[in-house]
Amino acid sequence: MTQTDALVLPVGQFGSATGPLNDPATRFEVRAGDRTVTLHPDRFAIWLSAHAMPGAPRWTERALTESLVAGGMPAAPGDLDALYADSLLVQVDPDRAVSFAAGHRLVPLLLGLGESSDQPGGYALGLLDQPLVTVAGPMFLLWAWSPVERDLWSSCQRLADDIGTGPDTADAPALTDPEAVLAGVLEGLHGLLSCGAAYLDRVAS
Repeated sequence: MTQTDALVLPVGQFGSATGPLNDPATRFEVRAGDRTVTLHPDRFAIWLSAHAMPGAPRWTERALTESLVAGGMPAAPGDLDALYADSLLVQVDPDRAVSFAAGHRLVPLLLGLGESSDQPGGYALGLLDQPLVTVAGPMFLLWAWSPVERDLWSSCQRLADDIGTGPDTADAPALTDPEAVLAGVLEGLHGLLSCGAAYLDRVAS
């Protein structure tokens, strides 16, 4: 996989804004770990777009920049690099997936609403009686238990261990090997991030 094929993931949680997005004077605060970064509207729009849209294809830097152009907000030279430098955007490919996961954690923002009546085997996340997204059982377990784990890699290890000790795991190697679990989680993360079901944070050093 080349760097252009790497996933682009947003890191941090939106904190506050001094005004509307379309006002050039507005500044936006995004907290990641123990640091808060202040962004001008163009960079904040890129950071927001990095969360992807529900149902979007694989969110690489190319997909992100094409989406920005289509939306009339092309990234200015240096804006992407600045977000990478501030660690608010991260490119993740298989070679550095474990190191990324060990340095970041998943933080839930919505409520678990139980099994979905519309999608058998799926679990709904949302607000009270308003489901916003449905995820598969393994992703739901990882999402639900992530607050008690130090980082995303620990969450994947726990999920693999838990599933590996259960019955009927012979046909589920993708769920019993931590690195395979992580690969699947990374491909599904934008489904959580795009609807505000969770955000990625840096692990405190």
